Amino acid sequence: MYGKSNDLIYGKVYHAAAGILLIGAVTTYFSVMGPVAYRVIIMNAGFRFVAVKMPLIAVPNIVLNSYLIPYME
Repeated sequence: MYGKSNDLIYGKVYHAAAGILLIGAVTTYFSVMGPVAYRVIIMNAGFRFVAVKMPLIAVPNIVLNSYLIPYME
């Protein structure tokens, strides 16, 4: 999965960090795209959509956080 150039630059001890880096990259992408999508929806007069979407997303987020945060500690 990792090329020889990565071994030369970082060494084999950093292979385990690659998975964490991938998770960080994906979550950063989604956290950036949320505000961008919100602005596009608002520009297209989607106020009702946003008013419904935000609570629908907040509820599963709260439930998942309450379960996963203690699980991951």
